[in-house]
Amino acid sequence: MTNDCLFLWLSNILLIMSIVIEIGRNKEDLKEFLPASIYDTMIIYAIERKCLMFFSPFENFMFNAVPFIVMTFFVIIFIVFFIGIGKSISENIRNSKMEEITIPARIITKRIHVWGGHGNSSAHTSYYVTFEDENVERKEFSVSDSFYSMHAEGDTGMLTHKGTRFIHFERDRF
Repeated sequence: MTNDCLFLWLSNILLIMSIVIEIGRNKEDLKEFLPASIYDTMIIYAIERKCLMFFSPFENFMFNAVPFIVMTFFVIIFIVFFIGIGKSISENIRNSKMEEITIPARIITKRIHVWGGHGNSSAHTSYYVTFEDENVERKEFSVSDSFYSMHAEGDTGMLTHKGTRFIHFERDRF
């Protein structure tokens, strides 16, 4: 077939499709109204042109559902992101309103949390120290790597903190 014949043939198919659309929008009506070869050709053309919407609401499901699912996914990510930022801001505001407290305490545990380092990203290390005060109440604080390396479990001294924020630990001298 030449391009002109193909164009004429497709334009006739489109004309028939528009007539069929006016007659009825049900796929079963189409099968009864058209010969099988023309019906199959119309389906192929409609799929190629992404104009299959008039046949059935379920045949275009992926074109409607996927954008909805993707949008819902990103909305959930943004909500979680903003909740995390909100919690961080509220904790910082609460800590800044509290007064600094200095209490006698003892280091009971130290731990390291390493995260990242997959593929091309670098690894990050967070250092934590758990203190126990005279009332046997435990508090864990994020500390710097230098503080972590200079202190050992069992060290006693005066812990200064402001809410959940670690300020200073002055170790007892013997």
